[in-house]
Amino acid sequence: MKRAGLILIIAIVFIFGIFGNMRWKRNFKNFKAETVGLNRVVTVYDYNGGVVRQWEGRILVDGNGERTKITTSDAKTFIIDGGIVIIEEKQ
Repeated sequence: MKRAGLILIIAIVFIFGIFGNMRWKRNFKNFKAETVGLNRVVTVYDYNGGVVRQWEGRILVDGNGERTKITTSDAKTFIIDGGIVIIEEKQ
């Protein structure tokens, strides 16, 4: 009986390891992005295509399209109203 239970547990862990791996990675990455930020390059452009400002490093980004809040690793917060914000994740 104990052996059947152990085999069942190993099979469940194996199945979750194969099929749940990408979901777990994505959830962990989302948690990390919302708590400590990701290593990113954030560039703000004006509507004519000129670069207004650029940040690089571990950055938290929160926004809804019209307003973007950027918090850098040195705890400085910038709020961008308007403009075009491009966020690139560095590996």
